[in-house]
Amino acid sequence: MEYDVAVIGAGPAGASAARNAALKGLSVVVIEKQAVPRMKPCAGLISNKALQELDFDLPEELTAQKIKGVKLVDRDFHGFTEKTSRVIGRTVKRSEFDAYLTEKAREAGAEVKDSTRLINFREENQRILLDTSQGQIKARFLVGADGVYSRTAKISGIRKKWKRWDLGFTLYTDLPLEEPVESIDPEVAELHCVSYPFSLGWLFHHESYLNIGIGTSKLVDKKSIKVFHQWLDRLCQQKNIPLGEYKTQGYYLPAGGFKRTITGGRVYLVGDAAGFVDSFSGEGIYFALKSGRFIAEEIARGMEQNRIEQIGLRYTNKCYQDFLKEFRLSLAVAIFLGKKVVPFQFVRYNPFLVHSIVNIMENTGGYGTMLKEIGLKFPQMVTRVAQGKFGAQKL
Repeated sequence: MEYDVAVIGAGPAGASAARNAALKGLSVVVIEKQAVPRMKPCAGLISNKALQELDFDLPEELTAQKIKGVKLVDRDFHGFTEKTSRVIGRTVKRSEFDAYLTEKAREAGAEVKDSTRLINFREENQRILLDTSQGQIKARFLVGADGVYSRTAKISGIRKKWKRWDLGFTLYTDLPLEEPVESIDPEVAELHCVSYPFSLGWLFHHESYLNIGIGTSKLVDKKSIKVFHQWLDRLCQQKNIPLGEYKTQGYYLPAGGFKRTITGGRVYLVGDAAGFVDSFSGEGIYFALKSGRFIAEEIARGMEQNRIEQIGLRYTNKCYQDFLKEFRLSLAVAIFLGKKVVPFQFVRYNPFLVHSIVNIMENTGGYGTMLKEIGLKFPQMVTRVAQGKFGAQKL
């Protein structure tokens, strides 16, 4: 059978592209190398702006914990919390979340072929011939939603490999919770200062377990495993969290902020495969969902107008007009905060960083406001840090 669109990967980007294309009347097939549901390494916090990108409600049973606030914690475990009455995010198990999005794509009319591995593909007579572990598939267009190490990007020649500064590295563990921990508010996402360059720690509540991890740059990832273990030990001691044997998992993420080639011929990259990840927060799901919708819209538009040759350019322009400014501001924040030791201490006097992060989880465009606040308050805060006044106050 020949399809209008073949999508490689059944994550949020692939499911979004497939569902939106199918809703526009296109024939769509999703090719996923693993059986669905499949395991996906992730902290599992979905921001409210990502949830708003969905045109359907997420079932309550998929939500582990509703998040209503953010807490910034410095290296000495002093912190400031901003809590709202609104749900600003939800923690989920990614295997369940992704499987639900894939099922919504199937309901819209997309065919899903899981346990099917992409071997190779080539363009021939205005068609793409895909060789898979389950036989050959033909499609007019190909969407690569197959993650940071996208096979689609490599085969097509859009991108052979990432540069070291293009990638972030994360380590995390899931610690089971047998009873509530008094020092942890389940409705608050904690972000921690980690005394290591370009690093940020987190603690997210998942009802039956805690997801605890750090994100850093691939440029400095060699010592990150040791740093993570030391920080986790300190964190658990401070919060009286039982720490027995635990398993650590790691994965790489692309860093947004750079304008990259994301199309080639009739092949288009979305989500992590395109490099669409917030450099400061590490959020990728919002951009995955949105870029998936964008490419579906542009393929349908190109077919309707018989302007196939403009699909790639229109898709690229739409993505970078929407994402690039925010990515660059996010990258600037990540670089400026560096080790985050001094900036995290700002919250003892003024909670603007916490408020800014709440705003970023709810809305786009939050980094511009954050940088303006940093510019206004940074000299005063540095002076107060230098004078050693922080020790007198705890929040």
